[in-house]
Formats: sequence, structure tokens, C-alpha cells
Amino acid sequence: MFTTQVNIANKTIPGHRHTRACMLHPPYTDHSWPRPRLIPGAASTATLFRCHHMERVLSWPRLHPPDPDASAHLAKAATAMSATPTHPAHPFGSLLRRHRQAAGLTQEELAERAGLSIEGISALERGVNRAPRKDTVELLAEALSLSATARAAFANAARTGAQPLTTPTAPADAASLPPLVGRTAELARLEHHLAGSGSPIWLLAGDPGIGKSRLLHEAARRAPILGWSVLEGGCHRRSGQEPYAPILGALERAIARRTPTQRRADLQGCAWLVRLLPELAELVAPPAPSWPLPPEQERRLMFAAVARFLANIAGPAGTLLILDDLHWADPASLDLLLHIARHHARARLLILGSHRTGPEEQRPEFQQALAALDRLRALKTVAVTPLAADEIAALAAGIAGSP
Repeated sequence: MFTTQVNIANKTIPGHRHTRACMLHPPYTDHSWPRPRLIPGAASTATLFRCHHMERVLSWPRLHPPDPDASAHLAKAATAMSATPTHPAHPFGSLLRRHRQAAGLTQEELAERAGLSIEGISALERGVNRAPRKDTVELLAEALSLSATARAAFANAARTGAQPLTTPTAPADAASLPPLVGRTAELARLEHHLAGSGSPIWLLAGDPGIGKSRLLHEAARRAPILGWSVLEGGCHRRSGQEPYAPILGALERAIARRTPTQRRADLQGCAWLVRLLPELAELVAPPAPSWPLPPEQERRLMFAAVARFLANIAGPAGTLLILDDLHWADPASLDLLLHIARHHARARLLILGSHRTGPEEQRPEFQQALAALDRLRALKTVAVTPLAADEIAALAAGIAGSP
């Protein structure tokens, strides 16, 4: 390569290659770039624009002096890029990863089983590929040995991108749980319930401390894998408990962990929910009826808003509402459950709860609610029986061996 001097704007700049001398007028003095004008000395428009481009290149160091900290800035940017995923997580990709991990497969093993490439599996899980082909989804479902229900939720997530809502469990809470021992029959029935078969409301009944809450936690862990959005709430001793406390607690936690954009979508058509959760007035306009409504009509509209919210947040399979210790539920909460069972039976909503047997179960309002649900054929009660002697020994050994 040879270099000569280029005369641009009456200035001699050494060390640059050129083919024909030209003049640009006027010389550039700031960041604005004027349109080039053909003047004597420029043989053609093409030559003029070549010289115009050269002038911009040569003026760049003067207009934009080098940054002495450029290396540090580049290193910082590289570190941030390596720590931040290029593509945000995608619902189908997250569901695929959970199924793969539950099956104990690596990406390589899943790719071999499904007859797909490792790069393709990785792209789906990372959200790079957000539109998997139908035959790809079927191959993955077959390779993962998904049940019919899980397969339907898997395919629906690929089509719609619905995001299952899950209740995050704090590590300390998970570590404090006793190991799950036995309960084969109960777990099989829970799987049946999560498959959408049978009654929409299932209640686990048993003595205090027999393991009802542990089974509810296991259902909450398994349900998202099958495409269910999970909300969890619980009752406390009746003294001092506010109306609707277990259900509103579940709704509050669900709304709190959603993004502002998700909240706006979740609360569509739920204006009357503000009457139950006044803090939502910042997100949705409170209802303003044109005339005063009777209390029973206002309550009906509030109940409908709760049901609408549960439908809005549904995952591919639906919404699972888990309510522990329902024997302490207040009358208003029981009325809300009855309303949902009576008027929203066809919604993709399952309710899984627990209650004690014994004196607490004999509260008149609780017995009336159970009888009403039974008349609607919306209730299935599962008795949780004591563990066998060898299972008790295994449970004690597991608890003793826990850190």
C-alpha cells in the first residue's frame, strides 16, 4: 500500500490514500455535516462524495477525541453482557427446562431422545426461539414422557406463551418442611385432581399434624410443571380474622409479585376488586355505579371480580387456588367459595384445601358450606390417614438427618 498527501479544505493531511484531489467548501467546524456542493477541482459527483466521506473520517478524531477510559468502559460492558441474558426468559422455554430437569435429562440427552439438535434445545430454553414448530413440540413431549394433561399444557404454552403463576417458596420455608414419606395413594389422587378430573374442589381432611399441609405444599410444587398458575392462602384461628382473609391474602401475594404490565392485564374487568383491596385503586379505577346498589348486588359484583381475576392469571392448564386450614374460614370466605362453585364451575379453576376433623369441623357455618358444595356436586373430600409404623420410622429418621 502506498500513501500520499490529501489536500482537503486547504489543509494538507499526510498518510492517507487517494485517487484524485478535490476541494470541499466550507471546511467543517462542528458536528453538523453540510450537504457537499460540487465545485471546481472535483471531476464528478462520485469523486465529490468519496472526498466528503474522507473528510468525515479524518475529522472524527478532532470532533470526538479518544476516551482515556475506553478500555475500562469496554471491560465493564463486557462483564454486564456476560451476566445478563441476551433474551428474556420465555414461558415455553421455562416450562421445557422444568420438564427436562424433572426427567433428569441434560440438554444433550433430551436432544438425542427427541432427534433434535442441542443448539435447538438451548435456543428454546433461553427464549431465542419463541415459536417452536408443532412437530418439534410433539417430539419434545414424547421424549419427556409427558402425561396427557401435561402434554396439552405443554402444547398450549408453545402456542400462547401463557405464563404459569407460581408462589415462590422461601428457602428457609422449604428447608423447614419435613420429608415426604409414603402418601402414595394421596399423591395419586392429587395428580388426578391436577389432571382436571372430577370435582373442582378437593379438601384434605384429617387430624391436626397428620400431614395435610405437607401434601398441599407438594401439590403447589408439582402444579406449575403441569401448567397451573398457583395461588396459596390460609386461615388462622377465627378470633380477629378479617372477612375474606385467606382468599385476599392469596390475591395480594399474587399481585405483588407481578410486573406493572402484568398487573394491568390481570386486573382487566376487575374494577370491583377495589372494594376488597382498596390499595388497587392506583392500578384500576374504582367502580362508580350510576345509582346506589343493594349490598347483595355489590357483593355479587365483588365475587365476580375475584373469579375474573383468577381467570385472567390462569396458566395453560388453569388456576389452582390452595387454601389451608379452611375449618377456621370466616363466613364471608365460605360464601365466596360457594359463589365460585355455583357460578363459575366451567372456569379453568381448581380449589385444593384442607380442614381438620374433630371439634373445629363441627362449626355450623362450615358444615353448611360443605353441605352446599356437596349438593352442587362440586366437592371431593380425601381422608388423610395416619402413616404406617415403618413410614413413621422413615419420617423420624429423615427429620433427624435434616440439617
